[in-house]
Amino acid sequence: MDKPLKIKGSLLARNTLLNLFGQGLPLVVAVVTIPFIIHGLGVERFGLLSLAWVVLGYFAIFDLGLGRATTKFVAEALGKGEEDQRNK
Repeated sequence: MDKPLKIKGSLLARNTLLNLFGQGLPLVVAVVTIPFIIHGLGVERFGLLSLAWVVLGYFAIFDLGLGRATTKFVAEALGKGEEDQRNK
């Protein structure tokens, strides 16, 4: 039987901070740049751009969770020490 994987608190804290940074940075960039984009494009064109972003976001549903499933299976393989399985 495999012994359970032990996660250190420092590793968990580091990964949590990296995750928050990865989600927060685009928000900060958007808050800073969107006023310049609106000024450059005009309100009507920015409205069309916003609609295009909504449509692209809507079609992201067709990912069907494949990205998350892949991450899960790769993490399990690495956790079990089966590095050779991740390329299959």
